[in-house]
Amino acid sequence: MQYDLYGIINHYGSLSFGHYISTIKNFDENQWYQYDDSHRTQISEDQIQKEAAYILFYVRKDLQNMTSMD
Repeated sequence: MQYDLYGIINHYGSLSFGHYISTIKNFDENQWYQYDDSHRTQISEDQIQKEAAYILFYVRKDLQNMTSMD
């Protein structure tokens, strides 16, 4: 099975204190968005920050286009 990355949560700071930023891919638009508090920014794939990755989200390629109606 193959998987596509569709979300990353980055953590900056220490174990007891820090800041989280999430990056999510919209598959309908084939576009990445970064969410930082109340700000959403459209970014390119090469702008994705991976060094502080805390949680990664994947979707199986054969399930990617399925909806709850299928």
